[in-house]
Amino acid sequence: MNLNKNLKNLYNYIIIFLFTSFVFLSFLKFEYFQFRYLVLFLLFPCIIFLFRDLKNKNYKFIKYFLFFLLFFTIHLLINFNLDNEKIDLYNIFSLFYLLAILLIAYYFINIFNENINNIIYLFIAIFLCSSIISFFNFQSDNAYFCGGIPDIFDLVKDKNENIIKPHYALKLSFKEYIFYENSHLGMVAPSAIAFMIYHINKKELAFNKKILILVFLIICYIKSSTTLFLGTTLSLLILLAFNYKEFSKKIKSIFILIILFSTSILTFSDECRSRFITIDPVIIHSEKNYVLTEDQSLKEYMIKKIFNSKKNLIKKEDISIFQKFINKVEDQFELSQSEYENLTKAVHYYALSIFKSSVFERPFGWGINRYNKAYEYFDNKHARLHTIKKLNNMDGTNNFIKIFVEFGIFGSFFYILIFLFITEKKIPIELKLFYFPILLTQSIRGAGYFNGGFILIAFLMLFTYINLKKKI
Repeated sequence: MNLNKNLKNLYNYIIIFLFTSFVFLSFLKFEYFQFRYLVLFLLFPCIIFLFRDLKNKNYKFIKYFLFFLLFFTIHLLINFNLDNEKIDLYNIFSLFYLLAILLIAYYFINIFNENINNIIYLFIAIFLCSSIISFFNFQSDNAYFCGGIPDIFDLVKDKNENIIKPHYALKLSFKEYIFYENSHLGMVAPSAIAFMIYHINKKELAFNKKILILVFLIICYIKSSTTLFLGTTLSLLILLAFNYKEFSKKIKSIFILIILFSTSILTFSDECRSRFITIDPVIIHSEKNYVLTEDQSLKEYMIKKIFNSKKNLIKKEDISIFQKFINKVEDQFELSQSEYENLTKAVHYYALSIFKSSVFERPFGWGINRYNKAYEYFDNKHARLHTIKKLNNMDGTNNFIKIFVEFGIFGSFFYILIFLFITEKKIPIELKLFYFPILLTQSIRGAGYFNGGFILIAFLMLFTYINLKKKI
């Protein structure tokens, strides 16, 4: 009896870990192995469940499966035909992956919904362990990010005022192992923040768990990003607007304070404002008449301009980190052709231009995971932004653009579903607090719908809504 109970507990722990890997650890990888693929192990019990349903003549899931299979397959084949291309194995794998997640979401929806808190606690525990290890093995984070607490350090100079090396006075913002960018944390953290703040008010919650949550929140805001602030603010604001009566006065007050705090950071922080209206402090524009010579690299030019400039165009930063960044973008950024002062802004602008063009030229979309085809087509057609070639050419910078470019007007049904979901009073508020911030945040800034748990949450939302309507 105890053995069966222990095996069942182990089974549940494994499921929780696999879901945690897909939602919160999807950016983590070793060599070519990505943690998000671990969730595919759940296909084995799903196949058993499917055969059991077929044996019992329960064909409910088959209907859903056939619908999505036919829609995505036909849609993909039509687009291959329009472009006179052969079937791509990458797109076939994408279709298989999507259907696999559909199968997992259907059969594990109850286990997932009942263990959201455990999934978040496991993520927080892993994240804090990563943070502790990273902090003691300190590597400075990007000196320029929205909000948060950057490193405080002095720059050591020689007698000629040339910078030799940075000397750290206080180490705060650090790199860790789970997320490679602060924005990656920002894509998933709003859901954990919203859900945990709602639960931290419960009297039965253990003191150690409350401390765990508070430490997590502190680190999130140390390692903040525009994505984190914007996603959290809009998610809480919309959820409060449509579900105001569902929250206690205390929770309402906390949510409003977070909204006001995040809004103030976005408004008054130079780094935050630069993402919307001004210059990114790292990418410095040149004089309009300046053209790179054949023997001068972008890196050499920018270092010369920044560190020898009489104008204080850039704040003090870790030189090594700066050079690594420049090395990364050097091959992707042609300064003499640039029409934009802000690389981030330019990337988003180009993605938006692809979205607008696709609406008119391909209103039914390009097919699953074929945003790169739209990117290449419009880049070759208009030849406007070779300065950012290959940047975000797969994910479209956010899932809203990616979905509408790839599926055209069909993408509107997905966002109608989201609206119906958050406005449905009979859906538990805990599910809304976890589902909605992920979907909204990654619709603002995402890395594709197969990252950050987006596609899983989307299917879980769908089946939650369908099951509720059938009960009514």
